[in-house]
Amino acid sequence: MATTDGTEDPTTGPARRPDESMTLLTALLERPLDPSYQAAADHRVSKGLPPATSWRTPTAIITALLVGALLGVSARTLVPRQQLASPVKAEIIQQIQTRQQEADAGEAQVQALQSEVSNLEQSAAAGAGTGLSAEQLDTLRRVAGTVEVSGPGLVVTLDDARATDGSADGNPRTGVSDDGRVMSKDLQIVANALWAAGAESMAINGQRLTSHTAIRFAGEAILVNFRPLVPPYVVETIGDAKALELAFGAGTGGAYLKTLSSNFGIRTSVETADHLTLPAAAQIGSREATPLRPGESTPPTVRVTPKESAS
Repeated sequence: MATTDGTEDPTTGPARRPDESMTLLTALLERPLDPSYQAAADHRVSKGLPPATSWRTPTAIITALLVGALLGVSARTLVPRQQLASPVKAEIIQQIQTRQQEADAGEAQVQALQSEVSNLEQSAAAGAGTGLSAEQLDTLRRVAGTVEVSGPGLVVTLDDARATDGSADGNPRTGVSDDGRVMSKDLQIVANALWAAGAESMAINGQRLTSHTAIRFAGEAILVNFRPLVPPYVVETIGDAKALELAFGAGTGGAYLKTLSSNFGIRTSVETADHLTLPAAAQIGSREATPLRPGESTPPTVRVTPKESAS
């Protein structure tokens, strides 16, 4: 300890530094370079070399080029797959649209040929003396769905429930439940209820229902007459509009629609229409029954022979 005159007190030893308790900070300030690095720098200086290597050395340049190439390859690899698949997706969509147009044109041709076949059948029936009048044949064609029909009726619409929010993982599809989606059995129940209520003719999204129609479920698509439909599903019926509305609402069909709406959020509506036009069904082949000759079979049976179909 120092005395009042500035000399050192021999009894207490040398004076202590004010920053003695901050040895780590003092070492960083006085010796910023690590001792091992300083020793290496001093060794290079003793050999006549610069204290440190330069970034302009060939090894450093080659290393930088390799790192840059690796970063470029990585960035190219991480390009979103959607951008790479966009041309392929566009081509597939174009092919689907082209095939759909071809199918629609073929269906229109089938309907035209079906109308021609109907006229020929009427002429053949009149010439063969079947006992059926033109009015009766026209009624049979309307019931079979081979001709276009118009008149008042009922329109029942079913649509999927509104999509819910996405899940916690950010995928909007994992948060949507299949319970809110219209299924084939829903359309089957509604169609059967409308037939029971007195519907004379029926079509779903323009697909005419006949005795050969199947309403099926394939994956996520509903097929009617083997044609995929998209929501909303519009069921149009021809008949007495008021009577259909009352009978359908009071029967199983109305109760079923209420259950779909209240329990699963499926959007439904029932409306009367003063005028509806239902298209003719395609791919319906005509058939003729030929009785066996006497003595060929007991009891007599009927053999059904298919004729050439317009489809």
